[in-house]
Amino acid sequence: MRHYHWRLKRRPPSRVDSPRPVRDALRVSERDLKRLAEEVVKARTRLDLTQKEFAAKCGLSHPTIQRVEGATISPRSKTYKGLDRGAEWPEGTARRIVEEGWRPEANPAPKHEWSAAERARMRDMPMTEVRETYEMFRRKSEYLAEIWIQEVMQVKADAEIEAKADNQSDTER
Repeated sequence: MRHYHWRLKRRPPSRVDSPRPVRDALRVSERDLKRLAEEVVKARTRLDLTQKEFAAKCGLSHPTIQRVEGATISPRSKTYKGLDRGAEWPEGTARRIVEEGWRPEANPAPKHEWSAAERARMRDMPMTEVRETYEMFRRKSEYLAEIWIQEVMQVKADAEIEAKADNQSDTER
């Protein structure tokens, strides 16, 4: 067998142009792959990660991320799950982008509802501790850090408004 023909037979089966698609790889249109690629790039840049860092976070290889962003791979179920994990999307989002043309929200609401005790702790937290906690979150994820700091600032602003309202009602008496 000639070398050229051998290379054609050994091509990875999940590539879009492969003559032998894998069982769990969808036959996906080029338009759908480009939409997925666009959303993955948006998510990766939102998280401020390189392709290698994003691949590590997803649990996928760097070449797989390159192929997804280049719209040259028809993802397997493992790839979809990894993209959801790495992009911090709810489970099934990557598959929905491809199959239904769905777009993830630009800034989804935080998944965590803060308890009254947590909100009280945020309210009473000194700004030095707020900065330290923000930096800790930022090392994990820029996105989580932004959600957390917005929530803390909102809690502190609400507390200030309440304090001013209480002071005004006290002075009126």
